[in-house]
Amino acid sequence: MAAPGVFAPSARNRLPRPAASQMRICEEVKPTKQSNSMTDEKWEALKEELKRKFKVEDEHFEDLEVETADGPIKRGQIEVLIFESPIGKVKLARESHPVVLDKKEFYSHQQGKAARIEYVFSDSDFVHKIKAYKWDDYNDEWKEMDAQGFAPTR
Repeated sequence: MAAPGVFAPSARNRLPRPAASQMRICEEVKPTKQSNSMTDEKWEALKEELKRKFKVEDEHFEDLEVETADGPIKRGQIEVLIFESPIGKVKLARESHPVVLDKKEFYSHQQGKAARIEYVFSDSDFVHKIKAYKWDDYNDEWKEMDAQGFAPTR
């Protein structure tokens, strides 16, 4: 007999154990990990779909420059697509830059010397980020759109 206040299992409060065949089915139907990344193929398909549905006003590339101690250097590129949609003028910008493989920090213990950081970038792997902007006629500038508005609901 269990002491008062101590939970004692009984036939009433035990959960039924699944049969071996049911466990095997659950193992076979594990959800697969889906990639949410914007691959080159998905980006090209998105551009074609936008060109088919909307009037594209401009499409061009820009250099993605980063300011360093040695001056500005090109770190990647931005592909820009501007089109007219039912919500107004929209700009999609896809930033592509190499993956950072390593970050080395160099410190100087001398007064007046600054620390410096060197990055090692991949030659073959790239990171892609897409930003969406809507033209604000009142302020004559692009306003970044909130990504939460594009997220699918579950």
